[in-house]
Amino acid sequence: MTEMAADVATRMPSGPVHIVGFSLGSLIAQQIALDHLERVRTLTCVSSVCARTEDESVAVATRLQNARRDLPASMETALQRWFPDDDVADWQAQREETRPVLMANDPSSYAHAYAVFATADRELADRLPEITAPTLAMTGESDPGSTPEMSHRIAARIPDTKVVIVPGARHMLPVTHPEVLVGHLDHLLHQPERNQP
Repeated sequence: MTEMAADVATRMPSGPVHIVGFSLGSLIAQQIALDHLERVRTLTCVSSVCARTEDESVAVATRLQNARRDLPASMETALQRWFPDDDVADWQAQREETRPVLMANDPSSYAHAYAVFATADRELADRLPEITAPTLAMTGESDPGSTPEMSHRIAARIPDTKVVIVPGARHMLPVTHPEVLVGHLDHLLHQPERNQP
């Protein structure tokens, strides 16, 4: 996680930035906010995990094992979890658009990144209170992996955190509910009293 965050930090503009992370990217964003407090103006964690319970840790470890054993099958399972056939929303188009992007991942790189995703929340949890940037923790009410409870765990640790739970949304919130996400980002980024350098 430290190496991933350092790599992203080298690509950031030199001045204070608004940083937005999605899923694994949320953990990277949190690490950056901890390592570069003065460079992060606001922090947004979209579909982020936090302080997984033992059962939640076992579940993600199982998904990691499945990805290492049979990556295409595990990705199909992920697509069904993100865009289920039996959901009230019709997400077939988004599922079909996402499939080739997901399948284009390099298997070894994907497994490495997923291993970080599966464990880094435990490394970060105790340090989150050090983050000083105004924070938005946002997830879908039906996200089985990055649950609403996890967004509340972020808020319990990071001062000045607003939690937004999007009705009807699952994990791929930026794909299925982009307008909702942008609306909340716009609200966070345009509060002058919170965004002074």
